[in-house]
Amino acid sequence: MNTVLSYPDRGTGGDARWRGNQASLPEIYESIKTHARVIKAQAAGIDWQAIVRRVLQESCTQVKRGVWALPQYV
Repeated sequence: MNTVLSYPDRGTGGDARWRGNQASLPEIYESIKTHARVIKAQAAGIDWQAIVRRVLQESCTQVKRGVWALPQYV
């Protein structure tokens, strides 16, 4: 189950994780590490961080090295 932040929680000011709908790789890893698919991948010895990086490359826009954003917010 994906977590969707409500409007006040994803503003561009407060929480550093969601500044302008951008996040660094460590912030992304931290926010999804308790997701069921990540836990299952870890148990199976799968490099889930490599999968995350591949999905980011395929579906998001790189703002700068190690920082990603959804395409509609760049």
